Amino acid sequence: TVARQRAENTRVKGMLPEALELFARATQEFQAVNDAHGVMSTLVDRGVVIRMLGRIEESSTFFAQCEELARKIGDERALAAVLCNQGNVCIQLGQLERCEQLYIEAIAIFRRYDDQLGLSSAVGNLGNTYAVWQRWQQALKCHEETLQRDQELGNKHSIAIHSDNISQVLAQLGNNEAALSYARASEVAYRELGDVPSAIQTLSAQAQYLLNLKRWQEAKEKLMQMFQSPHRMRYAGSRQE
Repeated sequence: TVARQRAENTRVKGMLPEALELFARATQEFQAVNDAHGVMSTLVDRGVVIRMLGRIEESSTFFAQCEELARKIGDERALAAVLCNQGNVCIQLGQLERCEQLYIEAIAIFRRYDDQLGLSSAVGNLGNTYAVWQRWQQALKCHEETLQRDQELGNKHSIAIHSDNISQVLAQLGNNEAALSYARASEVAYRELGDVPSAIQTLSAQAQYLLNLKRWQEAKEKLMQMFQSPHRMRYAGSRQE
């Protein structure tokens, strides 16, 4: 609907309270024409905006209501989206067992519908959950599966992210040589996308892996490259998918 498109445009501009109001209006428009899938989609949109506003507990309650409605009307595609978003909330709340259950159920639905993009997101986020849980082998398996799927889809942004994720997991497993290789692949992918700040961010990890490997000069060169970049102050903090 027009209201939903306006809401999405407003959200992209960062005008979140206004976007939330417009998504609510879009929900009403779908309700007026008995479009259950449209209703569910805009409810999910509203939950995402609520989470972006930092109202985590409220978004969790909202997604739980969305989940109940999706199951009631039998809309599996909407249910999978809700489960993934609820999983994103649960990981912020530290509810890792619940998070794992949500992603696994969503993955099963995406597989039934052969939804490769949905699988990429859900399996990748399950990998992130296992990483927070420090279940490194399971995290590695998820990220490797996701990277392979992203390569088949040609999704360069996800390739960059999941190459980086794999490098971090491999480092935790003590395989610094392989971690370095994936970090370099992530840097290359970001540069190909023109995302220089994210590419520069990978240099810190590369330097650490080189230090672990006692390749001092190469580590120094990576650090110098990072600190000499005009983008060095723009990437403080961790990236999230």
